[in-house]
Amino acid sequence: MSHSGNKSLFKQFVEEVFHRGDLGAVDRFFTPDARIVDPGVEMRGPKALIPALRGLLTAFPDLRITVEDQLEEGDRLAVRYRGEATHRGAWRGIPARGTRIGYTGILIVRFERGRIAEYWAQPDLLGLLQQLDAIRIVGQPEAVTTPTGP
Repeated sequence: MSHSGNKSLFKQFVEEVFHRGDLGAVDRFFTPDARIVDPGVEMRGPKALIPALRGLLTAFPDLRITVEDQLEEGDRLAVRYRGEATHRGAWRGIPARGTRIGYTGILIVRFERGRIAEYWAQPDLLGLLQQLDAIRIVGQPEAVTTPTGP
């Protein structure tokens, strides 16, 4: 697949899975034995990814991913992105707070025959946990959470 084809495929993946919540589409985007790495977790294959995505989208149902930059070389695509959402459900043991969050991250994706074969995610987990008031850094003021809606 051409470079622009991989970028287009990634854009489709974000739109269908993250924005529309179509978890049934995951199989189309990943190879059956895809390696998926998120901080502290490694999964194999799209079936293993679906519960993690379901948990994320349940906790943050209005999640929007904005691709801010993409660099491609050969079969790999590096993506710098921004995520924004409202914390509406429990996530990683943190009860819903109604807090609006924004975070950044980097993804490295390797494609194989038009599908994602490897997916390494590196979100700013520390910043996200701080916004959810789940962790504090010594010497920093307490986070001010701003609930939105009911």
